[in-house]
Parts: sequence; structure tokens; C-alpha cells
Amino acid sequence: MQRIALDDAVYLHNENLETQVNTVMLVDLFPESAATSDELLAGLRVRAEQIPELRQSVVSPYGRIGDSYWVELPTFDVGHHVFLDEAVGWEQVHDRLLALRARPYAPDRPLWETHVFRNVAGIPGLSGPHIAVATKYHHAMGEPGYFSDITARLYAPEPPSAPDPSPGRVRRHARLTVTARELVKLPLRPFLMLGDMVASTRTQQHLTRALAETGQGAAPVPRCSITQPSGSNVDFGTLFYPRARLRAIAATLDASANDVIMAAIGGTIADHVDDLRSADITSIFAVSARTADTASRNRIRSGIISLSPERPLPDRARRIHHAIRALRTVLIAPEHQVVSPRAPGFFYDWYWQRQQSSQGSLAPAHTRVSSFPPPDVSEWRFGGNRPKARLSVLLPGSGLGLCHAVTTLGDYAAINAFVDPDQVPDLAGYLARLQSRLDQMLPAAAA
Repeated sequence: MQRIALDDAVYLHNENLETQVNTVMLVDLFPESAATSDELLAGLRVRAEQIPELRQSVVSPYGRIGDSYWVELPTFDVGHHVFLDEAVGWEQVHDRLLALRARPYAPDRPLWETHVFRNVAGIPGLSGPHIAVATKYHHAMGEPGYFSDITARLYAPEPPSAPDPSPGRVRRHARLTVTARELVKLPLRPFLMLGDMVASTRTQQHLTRALAETGQGAAPVPRCSITQPSGSNVDFGTLFYPRARLRAIAATLDASANDVIMAAIGGTIADHVDDLRSADITSIFAVSARTADTASRNRIRSGIISLSPERPLPDRARRIHHAIRALRTVLIAPEHQVVSPRAPGFFYDWYWQRQQSSQGSLAPAHTRVSSFPPPDVSEWRFGGNRPKARLSVLLPGSGLGLCHAVTTLGDYAAINAFVDPDQVPDLAGYLARLQSRLDQMLPAAAA
């Protein structure tokens, strides 16, 4: 039984059961294999059974009077988590992924599941039939960088020879045990909370000053056609772009491939969204401050930068490059890690519900671009093959109707766009404009 770190527990409290806002879905694409479906599923299941994190479920005290805990199930049935799904082609897989992402988790089981789709043809930008392995998990289980190690064990060439030792498999009466633990600490909560609030306020003041000294960052923006509160209606699309071409563009601009993508996104939004054509478009970006010595599986910090779509390409890419690095240095500094108050769970439940219902006239930015760290896939195998590409299926958030995630694997960077169709009705047109922007960048950068 292990207490869930507050950086992880916030994803449990800041949850909307209708939209599954904190669900992450990563889809790995492998060349089709000669192995049978039974062999593929058996391989995944035997590996999953050996991974302690995948056997753990969340147990909260009655009334959310304190912290929640990771508790390993005494009888873990991997058959409830690994599935073979039927689909005819990419369009059917696309619809199925959206439905799976939105489906609620079973509250008494670990918060993850994996679905295998075979002989998937018609994936835009990729040739040949593929196996799509879609792993859906709750963000509380870890940020994508943390979860990469779990994925590597799922795709290990050979399964472990013996199960990992599993001390303390206690699930029976676990909720009573957790409640008793938290009842003892409940009288101390006001003092802990007050001390944390004082420390958090001081740290936030230092962080605010440090961010101001960088000369970077951006203020909230008035709401527009792509910054309206979004509902449960979601669509996604993916542009697979060759990494070699991105690196060639970046080399001419003294920037990174991710800077190139963000510059292209800013220009595409300016082209595609009428009421932002002349605006200085801004984007939220995320960095990980998690280190090996932290108990948290998530430690994500966010900054806001200008995408400067009206500036010439070389200047725009360099501005993005320097802005991200300046803000990242400040955001990940140990002295700038704001500690959330150690409040009982019911306090955070109330706080996040209030936050969700208080959408104002300002939005934090015009869009969000999250770049997942590229995993080391040298040892990954599924059906005897290495992965070819990866995409993701998330949900627009923070009152934004257009968000992005960049997932890099193999020879491709996948630029994933997640939209509220009411705010971005022509997703295919948006992705076509984005590809055109990227294709034009190499000649422009070399000019």
C-alpha cells in the first residue's frame, strides 16, 4: 500500500467522469505480423502480469477525508485489461479509439487497458497494413515520460522469467485500512495545510519574479472562436511528418524540430481561424520537472509563449526556441517547485469543481502544444517487429477547442490535433494547411 503523491492525486480530483479529461491514450503502430492474434495477446498479457504498476488500483478513504493510495489487487485479472478489437480500416479504428478513450474506467480495477487492432490499412501518411496497439491509462499513473518504462516492459523481446516480488498484496478491507490511517492524520490537516500554503505562496512569488526576469511569457487572451469551453464531443487527427525533413528545416534555423512544429502550428492557426488572423497567437507548453528521487509519477509544469505567426520564419523559430528554453530553465528549477497544500481529498474535489464552473472571459492561451519525450525503442518488439510510429488521442482542455500533442517515434513525428468540432469543424482542412506550412518551410529557411 503506497500513498499517492499529491502531484499524481490532483489528476484524480480534477476529473470529469463524463469526458474522462485526464485519460491518456498512446497508439503504437507496428508492421503487420505473421503471429496469430492469440500469440500477440498472450505475449502482452504475460508481460502485463509482471509489472507491479499495472496491478495497482486506487483506494480512497470514505468521504475523501485524506490521501488516496495505490493498492495491489490480490487477484489481478489481466483479461479485463488486454483486448483484441475488430476494425476494418483506419476510419473505423479512429472512431473506435474515440469511443474507448471516453469509456469510464471500472473503479475497482487498475486504471488502464490495452486494445490491439490488426491489419489496419489506410493510415494517412503510412503505407501497408499495421497493427495498432492502443494503451489507455489515467494520468495519475504517470506522465508519458514515466509511462515509457512500463511500455518498454510490455514490448520487451522476452517476458520476465519470474513474477516480480509483490509484498503487501492487500485489497480486502483496504478502504477501511486507508480510512483509519487518514482519520488519525485528520486533526493535523489544518496545520499542514496552513504551512504548505505559506510555503507555496512564497515559492509562487519567487517563480513569478523569475518568469518576469526572462522577459518571456504571455498574459491571458480574450476568448475567441477556438477558446470556448468544450464539451464531450471530440475529434482528433494526426499528421505523420518525416523526422529527417524536420531536422533539415531545424538545422537551417538554429532551432529544434519541436520549435519548427510550433512555428508551423502558429502560422496554420493564423491561416485557418478568421478571428485570429492578425492576433499574436500564444500557446501553452509543458515541461517535466520530475526527477529520479521524487515519489511523484507526474511533475508537469506549464509555460506560455508567443508563436509570432506574422514574423518571418527564421526570426519566429528562433524566438520560440529561446522562449521555451528560458521558461523551461525557470520552471524546472528546484527552488521554483510550488508545493500544493496537503489538504484532504474532498477539499480538492470541491476546488476543481468550482474551477470548472467558473469559465471567465479570458483564456490562458489560444492553443496548447504538448511534446512527449521520444522513447528509446531499440528493444521494443511486437509480433517480432519494431514500432514504426506513435500517435496519441487526448482531449482538448483548459477551455481550449484546439490542442496538440507531438509524439516522436521511429522515422516520424506525429502531430496530433484534438478539437471540439463545434470550434474547429474542418479538422482535415486544418491538418492539410499544417502539412503545407511544413512543406514550405525548408525552401523558406534556406532562402
